[in-house]
Amino acid sequence: MIGLEIKSGASPYGGSQKAFDTALNASGANTVSGVGQNAGLKIRRAQVIRVPQPDAPLPATKTGALDSFAEGLSAVSKPLVVIGAAQDALNLRDQAQQSLQTGNWNNTGQEAVRITGGWTGAWAGAGAGSEIGAGLGFLGGPFAEVTVPAGYLIGGLVGSVGGYFFGSYEAQNLYNGRDAFGDIPNSQ
Repeated sequence: MIGLEIKSGASPYGGSQKAFDTALNASGANTVSGVGQNAGLKIRRAQVIRVPQPDAPLPATKTGALDSFAEGLSAVSKPLVVIGAAQDALNLRDQAQQSLQTGNWNNTGQEAVRITGGWTGAWAGAGAGSEIGAGLGFLGGPFAEVTVPAGYLIGGLVGSVGGYFFGSYEAQNLYNGRDAFGDIPNSQ
C-alpha cells in the first residue's frame, strides 16, 4: 500500500514528515501502520501530491518545445479559419447566384443553414474536444506536462473538424424537416 500525502497550494512539506517518508521509501520491505480511518493498513511507500489552490495559478510547465509548437499551430490555424470562412462565403455566393437565375431560394437557404450549423458545430466541438483531450492527457502520468497540452490540441482539432461536419449535417436535416437520424417525423 502507498500512503498519499496531499498538499494544497504552498503548504509546507519538510522536517520530520519528509525525513520519515524518505526513510520509509528507502527501507525496502519495512512498513508502518496507518492511522485514523486507515488504522491497520500496512504502508510501504509514501508519495506527496501537490494540488493547486482553487484560485491559485497553475505552475508554469517545462514544455518549451510544446509551447513553440502551439504558437506555430496558432499561426497556421488562423489563416486556415480565414480560408474556410472565405470558401463558405464563395459557396453561399454561388448558391445565391443560382437562386437569382432560377427564382428558387431553397438552395441558398439550405447552404446558409449548412454553413451556420457547421461553424456552430466546429466551435462547440473544439471546446468539448479540447477538454476531453486534456482530460485524457492526464493518463500520461509522469509525462502529463506534455500529454495534457498535446491532448488539448489534438482534441480541439478533431472536435472542430468533426463538429463542423456533424453540425452541417444536422442543420441540413433540420432545414429539410428531418430529425437527428435523417427521418421525416410522423411519416408512415
